[in-house]
Amino acid sequence: MKRLLLHVCCAPCLSGCLPPLMKETPWERVLPYAPDFSIQLFYYNPNIYPEIEMERRFLEVRKLAHLWGDIPLHWGRYNIGEWFRQSKPMRKEPERGERCRNCYRLRLRETFEQAKKGGFDAVASTLTLSPMKNTDAVNESGEDLQKEFKIEYLTTDFKKQDGFHRSVKTSHEMALYRQNYCGCFYSLYGDKEMDEPAIG
Repeated sequence: MKRLLLHVCCAPCLSGCLPPLMKETPWERVLPYAPDFSIQLFYYNPNIYPEIEMERRFLEVRKLAHLWGDIPLHWGRYNIGEWFRQSKPMRKEPERGERCRNCYRLRLRETFEQAKKGGFDAVASTLTLSPMKNTDAVNESGEDLQKEFKIEYLTTDFKKQDGFHRSVKTSHEMALYRQNYCGCFYSLYGDKEMDEPAIG
């Protein structure tokens, strides 16, 4: 059985990704082949602002991981300063543009780093569930990193098979917190300048 490290952005997205990964809902068109994975979760989102929002989303992921059978969950460092330094020159980019593409790659690279350290066979991300994310850009980043790290990237489209709508329904049933913005400073405030002290 392959060991899969699943990058997690938030609990609502995770709730839509676990069922096909565990063969509880149809996986065709979502995954490249029938899943047979030992899954662990990696919450790494240095883009989320403010820090209290990042922590709130983590607690919801932890709650869902427990409810779904105590799936092992790893916490990534909150290096928002690094994210901000990379993103600030692209602050005027539209949502789903180059700034977001860079953000996907930053988070996936750290996931691959952790997968390499932990001896995982494959990496995937919940980022392909949201219709607000550029699925092709997420997968392109993962496929590039796969070559670099020599660890399989599971190309996914978790929106397929009604995945996003299932996640909304599951979130309501489990009383999960559903955020009303992507998570980063710019998705909340537009291209407004962020003061350096706010990022540590």
